[in-house]
Amino acid sequence: MRATVLFLSLAMPAGALSAAEPGAVIPLAARDLFAPFGLSGPNLSPDGRHLALVSRARGARAGAVIVDLSSMVARPFVRFKNGDVSKVWWLNDKRLAYTTINVPKEEVDTTSGLFAMDLDRSNERGLSPAIADRGSFLGIDAVGDSGLNIEGTGSLTKDFVHVVVRYRPGEHELGRVNSRTLAFDGIAAPSNALVWLVADDDEVRAAVTRKGANHEVHFRSDRVWAKLGSFDPLSDQAFTPVRYADGKMTVRAYGSGDRAAIYRYDLAKGAIEATPFITSPTHDIDGRALTQGGKMIGYRVTLEAEETVWFDPAMAAAQKEVDALLPATVNRLSPPQRPVNTQLLVEATSPAEPGAIYIYDSATKKIVLVGSAAQGLERSQLANTSVEYYITRDGVKRPLMLTFPKGAVKKNLPAVVLLNPSPWTRNTRYGFDARAQFLASRGYLVIEPEARGTDGYGRANVKAGVRQLGRGMQDDIADSARWAAAQGYADPARVCIAGAVYGGYAALMGVLRDPELFRCAVSMAGIVDLGLMFDTAWAGFHPPATAPDFKTLVGDPVADKAYLAAVSPLVQASRIRQPVLLAYGTQDTIVPDRHGRLLFDQLKLSSPASEFHLYGTQGDKRAPIDELSDMWDKIALFLARHTGVKQQAWKASQVVERLPAQTH
Repeated sequence: MRATVLFLSLAMPAGALSAAEPGAVIPLAARDLFAPFGLSGPNLSPDGRHLALVSRARGARAGAVIVDLSSMVARPFVRFKNGDVSKVWWLNDKRLAYTTINVPKEEVDTTSGLFAMDLDRSNERGLSPAIADRGSFLGIDAVGDSGLNIEGTGSLTKDFVHVVVRYRPGEHELGRVNSRTLAFDGIAAPSNALVWLVADDDEVRAAVTRKGANHEVHFRSDRVWAKLGSFDPLSDQAFTPVRYADGKMTVRAYGSGDRAAIYRYDLAKGAIEATPFITSPTHDIDGRALTQGGKMIGYRVTLEAEETVWFDPAMAAAQKEVDALLPATVNRLSPPQRPVNTQLLVEATSPAEPGAIYIYDSATKKIVLVGSAAQGLERSQLANTSVEYYITRDGVKRPLMLTFPKGAVKKNLPAVVLLNPSPWTRNTRYGFDARAQFLASRGYLVIEPEARGTDGYGRANVKAGVRQLGRGMQDDIADSARWAAAQGYADPARVCIAGAVYGGYAALMGVLRDPELFRCAVSMAGIVDLGLMFDTAWAGFHPPATAPDFKTLVGDPVADKAYLAAVSPLVQASRIRQPVLLAYGTQDTIVPDRHGRLLFDQLKLSSPASEFHLYGTQGDKRAPIDELSDMWDKIALFLARHTGVKQQAWKASQVVERLPAQTH
């Protein structure tokens, strides 16, 4: 990719005018849902004077823009002809870093994928080669937690960028690149770590490594690294460092309870303090600490929805004020690190709001809309979701999310059980879900259940999922669909199951184990054989860094070969009679397309109504949204064919783009 940047005309739309009739509900376009145009990824400068965002105009590559918060004037920052800007963040008040994705494959080995440039658009540098592996053609770069996390922001006063240098699978180290001179320095920290903890003084203070099935925590004091502990990650002794600020370390641990909580770690005593300072009776506490001036001022967690526990009284007051102004959304407030004004970033989301970005002035109490994501969507067409609870066959109460078609009577609806790409990642996170909105707009009740093994509901729940892929996990998924039918929400004769990667595997197992329940299955880049995944080292597929390793969670490909084969759709393919839609990408590095081809070769005989769709056949030059739109349109037709749902035609909204100046 050429390093030359192209500054295109800037569109910062705040609202949409739709061509739909007032009150009408129309199927939503896949293009508007899965690759919306608008603003995303807002990031305040450390001094709070500027806001950086990723901006995409309809039909154009995504670039970055900068908003001057004193005038609320936006200007283009960077845009490329042959790649999308995926993320932009501040190194200090005058310099930013940004990354690119969706670069043509023939260019990634010789061009940069990580850049830095000054705020005035001078001194551009390419810092690191683009990564050749594109991950999933579905847009999934890594399923679950990457396991290679750099926690903490540092001082945000320097010109360097922290980077993880990968030598080969399983071998990597932490380093930093000077974004002006391109000098690289290795960091004297444990290599092959799962987590590195960067303090606000820019020093790497802690790291978590894996040794066999155990996790080991290391801490650096006076340039000397010491091991603080080695343990089973689900044991009472286990902990994961999450922040080092003001000379104190904060950790996530279970202690003697079932739910993970946030504790102080006494470095002098080498022990976790007895009492947590953030805890929940219903959820594990995870999330991120928020600091300002080297002190922790809040902690962001996700229970049913995202919440922030504010220790700073002024921020707690501002949160209440913003929530009163925006009562229909979950509102994330972010202060700058070294504020020179009273302006705060607000990101507002809900199931019916993909993301609105505001600036709130805590002195004047005014809130200004900067822009929002998914500008092609008419918000009145989006459905709301609710969290309910079902009882599994073994008597355990588990949550699920339900998305009903907009305006539909909640009775006897065709339904789709929709599953996550990772079995360890929660489904029930209150917020916008493009997949659920796409299906709901076509008349389906969308059921997103939690099953055993999911992180976030206590370690007993995680332990209950060990070696239960295709078994106990599958029972829970089926029980959620039966529960929805028993409530009268779902028509038991018109239920299908869908998902990607692991979710695709579970969809295949659904029609294998419960063919009387599921009329069809949709498997997008789905795993077809648990043992076969070890051939690719589960590339790009990671459990949370706090979880046990793959062989513990899934099974050993050698010692447990027969055990894994018993829950392999590929091995059991001759038993599949229900129609299956398979979709794979030729450049997919998470689940190679040959896995899907192997399964489809067998499904041709046992399930002749099945379909196979392959994407990325033009050398990666097709825009991913073309592939995603085509795939989801085919999914809509496939589901309609096998559930008897009549499909309405849709047309793209006619949208007027404008720069807002709205206040409340």
